[in-house]
Formats: sequence, structure tokens, C-alpha cells
Amino acid sequence: MTKTRLLFVDNLRTLMIVLVILVHLSVTYGGEGSWFYKERPADMLTITVLSFLNAVTQAYFMGLLFLLAAYFTPGAYDRKGPRQFLRDRLLRLGVPLLVYEFVIHPLQAYPLIKAGALDGYDSFGELLAAYYTSFHIGSGPLWFVETLLVFAVLYAILRLASKQSPKTHHDRGRLPGPGAILVFAAALGVLTFLVRLRFPVNWALGFFNLQLPFFVQYIAMLIIGVIAYRRDWLIRLPKQAGRLWLVLAGALIFVIFEVEIVFMFPVATVYRTWVMDGRGLFATVRLRGLSPLDEIRSTVDPRRMVRDVADLVRRLHACGLVHKDLYLNHLYAEPGGGSLTLVDLGRLTRTTSRRLRVKDLAALYLSARPLCTRTALLRGLRRYGGDRRLARRIVRKAQRMARHVPRRVREGTHSIAAPCTSG
Repeated sequence: MTKTRLLFVDNLRTLMIVLVILVHLSVTYGGEGSWFYKERPADMLTITVLSFLNAVTQAYFMGLLFLLAAYFTPGAYDRKGPRQFLRDRLLRLGVPLLVYEFVIHPLQAYPLIKAGALDGYDSFGELLAAYYTSFHIGSGPLWFVETLLVFAVLYAILRLASKQSPKTHHDRGRLPGPGAILVFAAALGVLTFLVRLRFPVNWALGFFNLQLPFFVQYIAMLIIGVIAYRRDWLIRLPKQAGRLWLVLAGALIFVIFEVEIVFMFPVATVYRTWVMDGRGLFATVRLRGLSPLDEIRSTVDPRRMVRDVADLVRRLHACGLVHKDLYLNHLYAEPGGGSLTLVDLGRLTRTTSRRLRVKDLAALYLSARPLCTRTALLRGLRRYGGDRRLARRIVRKAQRMARHVPRRVREGTHSIAAPCTSG
């Protein structure tokens, strides 16, 4: 019997893959998110539009891809049996995962290292040495393949444990009504919220590169995909229901966007820090009366500025934290001086990496060099606790960064536009 290809599923997959590419492009050019490389600076309008696009898209596109993958899993298991099913999944998913992990992924880091766009490594050889002497799997976009492989293995185990015989027909029942869908959506939202209280966005599971904050939806969609296949939901879903939920979803997106514009003025997003016992923080209070150091340099005593900046960075690094974007325009103070406020904490990371501490210091050196004498900068380095060897590393790193950092950052003007700032 010839199988009928579901062309609408092909269309959905194609659309979701296009959205995946667009989301990563939007992160590159100013949207909120994490990616290998980011163009800087981005104006606030660009940041707002692209971040909104990412927020809406990421609310559903990966979950839908998991649902579609799970939809075809029961049929494949029924046709092939457990042994052939697992052999097929290991070949289709496991082999690409290993090839990407140990060949493609490290090689694609080479141009990023040459451009100075990859944090923490001064050379490609240094990256390779660290990469091949540590355990990791599911790097980059292949976390999706890793998750599908784990799901396939778990599904096979459950089928074997339940001793469920292959089915040649669908167990048709009632389609879920609007009430059931609303309850499911509400439950999904509540569970996701509770999980993210413990595991904020960007929290990854050890060496496996799996961001658990998103997995409530992913697991739910995998389960729904299996149920949808058994009950033939995708084929039986009426067009009227699709149109209804499309309109409702569009209306909710518009309403939420309007609410954010009217009531929310986000100025900081903090992840994985000492704040709130390691959980994320979203601040909505604006800085008042403070300006970037590079804008008020004429009103601040240079010696005091160097001393205060050195003390702040020393305390930051002593706590095992690096800023990863520590240019002078991310340090705020009152005109005339006063205590410093560090902003743009979206990339703040807890690490003991000496390379990343050097990158912090090199960014400061690069942005402060036009504003301070070499003697003042060396004095600040001594106060930080550095020596001549560290000074040479900082200068070399700053020279490499100068080739790809925007000119107005090198000249000390306020240019690295962040989506948010906060004390």
C-alpha cells in the first residue's frame, strides 16, 4: 500500500526551519538572545522589533517541531519493530550528532576566533585543546537532534515495557474542544513559570546543552504528538478551529505587546548571578541622575575614576564573575563623581576563566585609552592586582579586539547599545 505524504506537514516544517534561521539572524543584528556573533551597535527600535519577533516566535516554533517529530514516531516503531527502529534512529540522528560535535562545530569556530568574536580564547589552537579535553554533546543547534534521539530511546523502552502490540488503525475519539485546549495552555504556562523560578532562561543542563526552562513545552509537545498520531488529530482538525485559534493567538500577541509598551520599561535582565539566590531578575526601574563615564569624563577626576573602576572590577572578578562586555560606557556615575553603577548585565557569567577576565580588562583598556594616560591605566592595573605580564596580555587582547569593535567604542563614546541598563 502506498503511503500518502502529508504535504501540509512538509510546509509546516519548512516554515518552522525558516523561522529558526530568522530568529538567529535577528539575534545577530540586535534581537534578544544568545548566539555566536552579534553585530553592534543596534538602535532601540531595532532591538525592540527584533526582540518582539524572537519572543513571539520562540513561544511556539520549537514546540511545534517536536510535535511533528513525535507525530511520526509511533508509526515508524509499528512498521519497523524496536530493533530496526532504534538502529534507524541511531543512524539518522546519532551519526550526524557525532559528526557535528567532533568535526563541524570546532571548525566553524575558526572564523569567529580570527574575528575576535568568540569569548575566552586567544587562538584556534587554544580552543581546540580545551574542546577535545572536555566532555560535551549537543553543541550548537544539534541539541534538537540530541533531544529527539533521547526521546526515541525512551519511547522504545516504554513500548517494550508496556508490551503494546503494533496497531494498524487509529483510535479515533473526540477532538479536543476549546475548553480542553485552554486548560492545557493555562497548565503549560503555569508549569513553565514554576520551572523557570528554579531554572531561569539560559540555564543549561551541564555538558548536554539542554535548556531546561523550555523543556516543559517540549516534553508536552512530544506527548501530544504521539497522542495526535494515534487519534488522527492532524488529519481531522477542522479548518474552522485552525482559523479560530490563529485569530485568538494574533489578538493575544497584539494585546501583550501593547501592555508591554504601556507598562513595562525593561532596563535589565540578569541571569545566573548571586542576585535572588541564583535566579533570574527582570528590572523595570530607570537610572536617574546617572550617566556613562565616557560622557561625563570632563567632570570626573581621572585618578579617582581609575581607582574606582579598578576596585569595582577587582571585586567583580574576586566573586568569580565576568561581565563579558565591560566597556567604559557600561559604568555609570553622577556628574562630578560618586559611586559607580555597572549596567548591561545580560551576559554576566560566573566563571574562574583567566581568559575572560583578561577580556574584561582589555575591553576597559580599549575604551578608556583615549581618555586616560598610559601612566593612569598602569596605575589602575596595579590597583587591580596585575603585573607586567598581565599588562602585556591585556594590550595584545585589546589590539585584537580593536579590529572588530565599532570605532565609536574605541574612541570612548557611548555606543554599545544594550536592550536594557540598570543599577
